[in-house]
Amino acid sequence: MRRGSIDTSGIRQTHQAARRRWRTAIWGALLFGLLGGLSLNCGTEKAVVLNTDNTFLDDKTENLTSYTISDAEWDEAAVRRVLHIFAYGGRASDDQIRAWADMPPQDAINEIISVQKINPKLSPEDPDYPVPNGNLSTLGALWSSNNVSNHVPSDRRDRYSPTGWGGLENIWCLAVMAPGLNPVRHRIGLLETNYHLSVNLDVGVGAEQILRYYDDLLDALAAGTDYQNVLAMAALSAAVATQFNHKENIFKEGTFLGNEDFGREYFQLYFGILGHNDPDYHEFTSIRNTAKALTDMQVKRISESGRDFWSDNVTFGTTEHYPGGLEILGVMIDGQTAKAKIEALSQLAIKDHESQENLPIILVRFLADDNLTDEKIAMIQKIWADLPSKNMIAFLRQYAISKAFHNQTRVKYYTTFTREAILRNRFTVLPEEAYRGYYNLCDALSDDGLAPFRPSHDVFGHTTGLETADTADFFKRAYNRAFNWNYVRTNDDGWEKDWARVIPRGGDGTRRTKAVAEWLWNRFIGDGLKNFGVLERAHVYALLVSGKDLALWLDENQPTRVYTKDELETDRTLIDRLKDAEIAILNDLESTNVDTRRKANQRIGLAVAFISATPFMFAQEGK
Repeated sequence: MRRGSIDTSGIRQTHQAARRRWRTAIWGALLFGLLGGLSLNCGTEKAVVLNTDNTFLDDKTENLTSYTISDAEWDEAAVRRVLHIFAYGGRASDDQIRAWADMPPQDAINEIISVQKINPKLSPEDPDYPVPNGNLSTLGALWSSNNVSNHVPSDRRDRYSPTGWGGLENIWCLAVMAPGLNPVRHRIGLLETNYHLSVNLDVGVGAEQILRYYDDLLDALAAGTDYQNVLAMAALSAAVATQFNHKENIFKEGTFLGNEDFGREYFQLYFGILGHNDPDYHEFTSIRNTAKALTDMQVKRISESGRDFWSDNVTFGTTEHYPGGLEILGVMIDGQTAKAKIEALSQLAIKDHESQENLPIILVRFLADDNLTDEKIAMIQKIWADLPSKNMIAFLRQYAISKAFHNQTRVKYYTTFTREAILRNRFTVLPEEAYRGYYNLCDALSDDGLAPFRPSHDVFGHTTGLETADTADFFKRAYNRAFNWNYVRTNDDGWEKDWARVIPRGGDGTRRTKAVAEWLWNRFIGDGLKNFGVLERAHVYALLVSGKDLALWLDENQPTRVYTKDELETDRTLIDRLKDAEIAILNDLESTNVDTRRKANQRIGLAVAFISATPFMFAQEGK
């Protein structure tokens, strides 16, 4: 047995037995309910309903200028919905979440959604594990170094080398989880570089180029740069020039030599401009002339330290750039270089009527809603139109406190990125758990064949939540991960799981089963207990008080029995058992006996494993 460990064979056997029985309760809901807009619960009738009937709850004649929810609607559940969608759950304390819920929604959202490198209220820094106020490049340089400030164990540091295999991906995964760093920054970073403005390591874009691209875009957003200028910055980057190969575009001796690929995607992907009003003009004038505007963007090939790679810098030349003006979107675009022309064009593109209609919807669909209705679309477009300047973060803040976001028709199916990041952020108690890789995010992504900066659909972005929900194997793998031994792992050399640090005591100074179960549900599901019904409670209570699944706890002579919601609500014996369980005091988390304390932490892990396998961990409703 490893030094400092305890025998967990008994609890693992219970875990394995639970797999067989929980499959009966959960599997059908995971595979069928989530995909069909059906009621989701562990085999029961009453559950969360993923509404697909396109009904908007508010009066359709409502004045869309009043799109912000009321102070009364802005409660702890509303805050947690925002945190799950925009911050991968975040690491804010319970006190901070309550404080935000007590604030006017506009004040609270300004504190929650930012893309600064750190956000102490959202992700407090541990004084023993200080983090640099740095971008992804800075973090990679630190985590792969022997600097005394590096918290990554020495045997793991090579995996964070930005130019090593998997290095860029591993840096991002740790940045999402490391306490003290701002998870919203990296949520938006993934959106912009892997979904909306995708670049891809698998098609020859270099790690240095993507690091520069990622950091420059987020730094610009953090500085409050207007969104059209951020999009222009992306369009003019070395990463995008390499992705689409317009770094080879030139205008020579009166002839354009190059490709029109990015000329098209600049409009379609970046701004949502499709040219529907005049397809021929769009295809043969705007797109072709934009390709000419992208001429003489020089990206050098560098040989250094035994490596050949593309520079992360673009030189904007004039010799082989198209001279004079180009008609695009019905306007002459002038400029001596590609930079000048694209920056001018972006000011025009952001005002285009198709961009006004489509761009905010593109962002919302990627981030937060797979069930957009005409009414919600109108409200989202109104929020965008009302911005005095097109600032992406200002838009997301207003949307996050709107009736379009906090709406019963809103459904967001989680991608593997979102689901696994929420789970790992909320499961991490101590900074060392993140740095030691106990709940490594990239491992879970790899299990689903995914990695950041390697988008499944290349320039059209990564795997979406809807695609994920339409893949049975995804549910199977996620279900199997719920029974991964990491959930009940409680010790390693120099480390011990310590849920007592974060699980609060009640008014009487104790931790009782009901309160702990509700705290765990809100921590991981974040729905204000809406879907924490009698069946879910029974399973979680059983695990917390005994470390056994419900059937084994209720009757060891019938370990394969499946209990129904109706039985749990009407059978007097079962009702009494659950009432006794819910008031049981869970004192062992702080026991002075090491074995007792660790088993108590294992029981918390088992409860989380069950919660993570319920359908409610695969999608979010708006209310």
